[in-house]
Amino acid sequence: MAAKNNAPRHDEIIWKHHLYFKYIEGDELHIAIDQMRKEKLIAVNKIRFVIVSNYD
Repeated sequence: MAAKNNAPRHDEIIWKHHLYFKYIEGDELHIAIDQMRKEKLIAVNKIRFVIVSNYD
């Protein structure tokens, strides 16, 4: 999840109206995507693409 006051952390990239990228550890990529899509940050910034990677 984003840090306090919805500021992105160092492992996240937010490009307003376009993209929300986040690095996670582990293999639960689909669960992370589902959680990210429910965040208020997505609606506020009108994000079109949600991308999660563990770099594997």
